[in-house]
Amino acid sequence: MTTHLFGQTATLKSYVYTEDSLGNKIRGTVTNREIAGRLEMTDSQEVTFGGQTEVSNWRWFTEDSAIDAEHQLLIDGSTYEVLGKPAPEVSPRGTHHHVARLRYVS
Repeated sequence: MTTHLFGQTATLKSYVYTEDSLGNKIRGTVTNREIAGRLEMTDSQEVTFGGQTEVSNWRWFTEDSAIDAEHQLLIDGSTYEVLGKPAPEVSPRGTHHHVARLRYVS
């Protein structure tokens, strides 16, 4: 196991979606569960067009593969959205861990 590498805990926020009468997706109830991992920043930019905004991208290393773009992670009081399915990191012995790309939300 690689649990000693993943010293942080995140709250994985999963949403149940419904549709309105026009077929639009509406975010409904949320369920939370704790997952272990490690957060690392990959880059940060300041965009000044129309006001100053900081955009930062992150990676979440975890053994939990049940993460996708429908989820958000709450880590140390900050919220991150998941960008797509996490990539498996494979060794000759099989999948070692997964790396999810994240974007800072708030």
